[in-house]
Amino acid sequence: VEFTNPFIGWSGWFNQNATTDGMWKWNNLSSALNADFQGSPSSTCVGATVQFTDLSTGATPTSWFWSFPGGTPSTSILQNPTITYASTGFYTVSLTVDDGNGPTTRIDSAHISVVAVPAAPSAISGNTSPCPSVSEVYSVTNVAGMFYTWTLPTGWIGSSSTNSISATNDGVTTGNISVTADNVCGSSTAQTIAVTIANSVVANFTFINTGGTVNFTSTSTNATSWNWDFGDLSSSTLENPSHTYTANGTYTVVLIATNSCGNSDTTTTTVTIIGVGINELSRVGISIYPNPAKNLIHIGGAYNNANIANNDFKVLDILGKTVISSSIDKPNYKLNISQLNKGLYFIQFNDGTITHKFIKE
Repeated sequence: VEFTNPFIGWSGWFNQNATTDGMWKWNNLSSALNADFQGSPSSTCVGATVQFTDLSTGATPTSWFWSFPGGTPSTSILQNPTITYASTGFYTVSLTVDDGNGPTTRIDSAHISVVAVPAAPSAISGNTSPCPSVSEVYSVTNVAGMFYTWTLPTGWIGSSSTNSISATNDGVTTGNISVTADNVCGSSTAQTIAVTIANSVVANFTFINTGGTVNFTSTSTNATSWNWDFGDLSSSTLENPSHTYTANGTYTVVLIATNSCGNSDTTTTTVTIIGVGINELSRVGISIYPNPAKNLIHIGGAYNNANIANNDFKVLDILGKTVISSSIDKPNYKLNISQLNKGLYFIQFNDGTITHKFIKE
């Protein structure tokens, strides 16, 4: 009797005479072949070639059938074929080998990874005006599978192959920080950010005096915070405050400007207030018109007025400086103001106890 299975069965026979000693002979007809392979490189670039090598063991294959979904060509019967891939992604590879005793197959569902030259990294985040000799962290959005190449301004210290870098400036040099995303296919175009070392703060301000209320404007450079002292126990932290004084006088105004690094600078000036609590001339029988005026102001009722100690008067500018000094010599006195600059002025009688303001157009 003989039992035969061409692949995995066994065969045997015994002697013709059942009464004599029998003899069995067994043959293992199954194959010991084990399919195996390797693609090199396993991570490659779009359009690059991948060399596949048959690494099957246990027996000697006599035929090969490869399958490369997404590759070119998509199949092959060569022992060691070369394949290219036109698109990024992960690709399955399978190999079936046969030595005449039956086929065996290996399938790897993500054997090949295909990538392209990276796109430029995202915008760089970080302080664009760092303080001198201070470390700052700069970063881009991380993309899996990438490493990064950073370039710093000359004299700065820092290195990294990740999506972030700690950079220490030299306290002087400004310039650009740039980074590329890199993989086996090459480097992206660079992403760049301009950085400038924070300059020293310089405090300065201007003001407009309207007689009692003063409008202050900071003209400080590189300042991020402001601290005002108006000289009358009042203060402000606004950049451009307005302040109303309640008494005439000369006040020392101080501005302390501070930058983002905590460095500060101070400037001081004086403001003269002369328009607080003025006595309108109508109360003492004096009239001034027109107001505002361009060239002439008519002063009526001041000549020999019992409320005025003498006929003398002064015109003061907004800073308290006397710009005209004269005397009323007729009942309807005309004051020539054509030589004055545009602005707010004050007429004072009785050494300032009677004051009236007018505007020169």
